[in-house]
Amino acid sequence: MDIMTTLFDQDYITALYGKNQRNEGRNEGRNEERLNSIRNLMKSLSISSEKAMSLLMIPEEEQARYVNALSKENT
Repeated sequence: MDIMTTLFDQDYITALYGKNQRNEGRNEGRNEERLNSIRNLMKSLSISSEKAMSLLMIPEEEQARYVNALSKENT
């Protein structure tokens, strides 16, 4: 295999970057679904976002991200 084939292997590049994009899409979808779950619990149970995240067992180190996203919606 020559160096040009190695450097410009379209299948390899597509697989590499396509995989990264799929992972980013999955993470984005997962985050959006968590936000929906938090909103639904807050509304249906009349609880705070912190209590909703606790019920959903969202790790404390991730909670700030969701609090920020929820606060941006309300501004």
